[in-house]
Amino acid sequence: MRVYADETPVYLNEARRFGRSKKGHRIFRLRPHHARRLTLHVYIKEDRVLHWDLSSKNANDAEVLRVALGAAQKWTDGDVLLWDRLGRSGRARHPKAQHYNPEAIDAIECAGGAVVHLSPKGKYLDPCELLFNDLKENNLRRTPRKWDLPTLKVAISRYMRQVAPAHLAGFFRARANGRDLIRAGLLRD
Repeated sequence: MRVYADETPVYLNEARRFGRSKKGHRIFRLRPHHARRLTLHVYIKEDRVLHWDLSSKNANDAEVLRVALGAAQKWTDGDVLLWDRLGRSGRARHPKAQHYNPEAIDAIECAGGAVVHLSPKGKYLDPCELLFNDLKENNLRRTPRKWDLPTLKVAISRYMRQVAPAHLAGFFRARANGRDLIRAGLLRD
């Protein structure tokens, strides 16, 4: 009944960070240095990807609201959304932007869900981070190539349908129980 949501940047020139080259020479990657940045929004449950969206806009307030309204249509009664603190910069006592948007929270609550914001160290509790790492390292950066938008959407769609459901239970076991926070010394037993 737990739903986690997060955003990550995806570039049209994803390439591996490490590789081999002659000593003293830079690693040659077939990619331009300036590439188009996209934002991948994902809502996951332990057994499936509930909703995902690839957008060319940054994760500003309007974009987060648009994607949250799309995800709220796929909501079931009793689901609890665990969101990180995007939009809380410390300047406002009661923030109303991005993940604190009242319209997005109302849409989720009207669909029968609830919203809980993660703690400040919540990235250690979010299995979406492991999903993003697996997607980028094992699918998008596997071959050094420059992606175009339709091909990238097909690759992400295939991953979300076929690969992600098999790995989500492991991601939840690794992150959602707080074991990584305890190991890092940020949380006590």
